[in-house]
Amino acid sequence: MSARWLTSALAALAVAGCGQKAASPADGGTCDDLGACAFACGAGVDSPPFEGATHVTEPTPVVYKANPPASGNHWPMWQEPWGAYPDGLPRERWVHNLEHGGIVLLYNCPSGCDPLVQQLTALRNSLQPDRFSVVRVLIVPDALMPRKVAAVAWNWRWQGDAYDDAALRCFIAARYDRGPESIP
Repeated sequence: MSARWLTSALAALAVAGCGQKAASPADGGTCDDLGACAFACGAGVDSPPFEGATHVTEPTPVVYKANPPASGNHWPMWQEPWGAYPDGLPRERWVHNLEHGGIVLLYNCPSGCDPLVQQLTALRNSLQPDRFSVVRVLIVPDALMPRKVAAVAWNWRWQGDAYDDAALRCFIAARYDRGPESIP
């Protein structure tokens, strides 16, 4: 990212205010740390109540109020390597990945959804590595969530009934690397 681009983006934020079309991640803008711009990513975005961030001993189960969770107590080890886990991961594991600034792309397809998984994989593969030379995105099935597809970040979610490339890219741009512990 060039300094000139960053200066232009910050100036646009100052003039337009976060949440305005000119500052939307969908339009190449940036968000403040409060995340108000995430709402510009579509009607499926919400910020559920904070559920904590305490490490609990694995395999202690955690009951989350939000579905899917976007915060909460979790196991002390995050999932590595970042990538796709078609056999699933416990929520207690990937919530820790959220705390480390990652995004979790979830899908719920009881009768199978190979095309959706291919789209999510292509999306992840199109993202550029971050300053740690990784793409902090997991792709995980989640049979407990109420919608077909979701993107989850620390304290934020986007959910929908179909793949929405523009909304997902906007959400990732708005919330990537914004967890309380920015290390991979």
